Amino acid sequence: MTRKLLLALCMLFGLIAISAAQDVDPEMAKQSTAILTRMRKVELLNELLPLILEKQQINRILPTIEKIRAKQRKLIEQEHKDLLEFDQPTVTVVDDGVKGKMPSSSYVTTILAFYHANDIRRQVAMGENLDILMPALKQILNPGQLKVMANSLTVTFFEPDLTPNEMNDETKMRVFAREVLLDPLTYDLLLQMAK
Repeated sequence: MTRKLLLALCMLFGLIAISAAQDVDPEMAKQSTAILTRMRKVELLNELLPLILEKQQINRILPTIEKIRAKQRKLIEQEHKDLLEFDQPTVTVVDDGVKGKMPSSSYVTTILAFYHANDIRRQVAMGENLDILMPALKQILNPGQLKVMANSLTVTFFEPDLTPNEMNDETKMRVFAREVLLDPLTYDLLLQMAK
């Protein structure tokens, strides 16, 4: 993802957040979302097309991605279930807060712990998902396609803490798989490309 698109997505999320709090045209936010989605698809295609994937390869990759998407849905359902526990308590804390009562530090700490636990859970899930996807890709793609994956992205943009010794082809391919192949929009693009 380029810095410009990342900035645009941040602006969009900001616009959506502001529209919820202010009188911003929801149709404008919807249109902006659609445009940014198409822009992201262009960016994904810019990374996918150099792989020169054959339809039969895509059809072999799709079941693995579908398995991963099913795992991701379960994760989202679990996150939602966990969030529901915060529903009523946050209503009470917000109601009290607008009346001038400070939220308790223990409750704020509980919220921060929830965010942290969710972040760790997502990182673990992504690692597991890549462990599922990478062996399939190595069986399906040819050495040239794997090399394109490894050399496609500027890895330091996505993993700025990696040392030069850690930036081997395996790591680069995992970053590509994470950022491109497991992007939610890629699945629909691959379905269209497989027709």
